Amino acid sequence: GKVMMKTLHVIDVENIFGGPFQGEALYNNCKELYQQIINIHREDEVLLASNPELFMNLLHSWAYDSETDEWIGDFSTSDLFNLNSEISFGDTLSIFSRPGKDGADRILRERALTKLEKYDRIIVASGDHYFLALCNKVLELRKKLVIISTQHGFSNSLKRIPCEKITFEMKKNESPKTFGYKWKSKIGAAA
Repeated sequence: GKVMMKTLHVIDVENIFGGPFQGEALYNNCKELYQQIINIHREDEVLLASNPELFMNLLHSWAYDSETDEWIGDFSTSDLFNLNSEISFGDTLSIFSRPGKDGADRILRERALTKLEKYDRIIVASGDHYFLALCNKVLELRKKLVIISTQHGFSNSLKRIPCEKITFEMKKNESPKTFGYKWKSKIGAAA
């Protein structure tokens, strides 16, 4: 059987799900969308960040199970309803909001850097060149790096990194709750 790789998912939500398709329905379902691209295992940890306007959408998509009508577990928080909200569910999920152009990127990078040692594989879900230093650090530590990006949002500096990459584009279907992929391509060998 396959060896489980403990994975840290670093998700720049607006970068991979933003653009012309932005909207409530999309962000309310972004966990399902992300899981269509890549699996999240129970041992994994997920870091998410966005601007403050999307914080509640992310909280609902990632931390609330609508089928059982329950939140996923005990959480610790720092300032839930201000511009710098932070909420963590154990060691599995942290959601940050930060205002400003690079606010979300900065907190995501900062927190991810403190956690790299614990994981075998780091998934950076962003095409933003802001994450170049983080990606290089992952490779320097000899960890497996996977970059997920939309085709149109993939910066040249990240494209050049020697690692596995997954690109996708979304198309909006008639129903606002369902989103489909035009295509998905994998560059580099999947382990």
